[in-house]
Amino acid sequence: IIEEEAFYGSTSIDKVVLSDEVTEIHTKAFANSTLSEINLPDSLTYIADDAFDGPEKVTVSVNPGTYAYEWADQHLYLDDPNTIRLGQTKQVTISGADEVVRYSFVPEEDGKYVFFSEGNEDPYGQLYDLYNGEMNYRLTDTNGGENNNFRLSCQLTAGKQYYFVVGVDSATTVTRIADIICEEMGLQNVAYKYTGGNVGWKGDVPRFSYSMKKIWSTGWKAQCSSDEAVRKTIQWVIKNNK
Repeated sequence: IIEEEAFYGSTSIDKVVLSDEVTEIHTKAFANSTLSEINLPDSLTYIADDAFDGPEKVTVSVNPGTYAYEWADQHLYLDDPNTIRLGQTKQVTISGADEVVRYSFVPEEDGKYVFFSEGNEDPYGQLYDLYNGEMNYRLTDTNGGENNNFRLSCQLTAGKQYYFVVGVDSATTVTRIADIICEEMGLQNVAYKYTGGNVGWKGDVPRFSYSMKKIWSTGWKAQCSSDEAVRKTIQWVIKNNK
């Protein structure tokens, strides 16, 4: 038996192989330690829910058909990082408009499922199903949720594989465009003068966006972010107007 907090906070362990004599792992036994990998023997009959709690997820090796396997599966230690389950939350980091994160999802029951985001970078979500071995576009949403977050709601079939794609729309501002122009032209200490309040002319709007649903459905995706596209355009104009 590995007692409560036996290796709590330990900085001297990394990879552990437990002997077949171990039958129980008690609360916080390896919590907040430097443990990275552990082999759980078939002899285990009890593992505390918080046995491996900590900032980093521990890699678990187990044999199917054992108590340890069922425990690891229920506590999501066997999850492929590229899959998502019902009720599960994934933290997504996306560095630019040309990057997306994709998860596979297989519903256990027929029904209506909702995928949504809670971020601050105006993300979008897309849903695909698998047809003849290829991803088939189903649905896109950008701002159906709160604070420019997406909310996808759709009817799914049990046992069928779906793919859920998350990305970030890129945007820019007039000031940023002016900054890029100055950078490419080698201009420094340029004073900007803003006129017209939050609009530039009659009928202008301070912010707008295009719906990309139709073009996304073809599988097309922008190769450049908004700022990158502006910079490349300015570089082309400067080069071809000398």
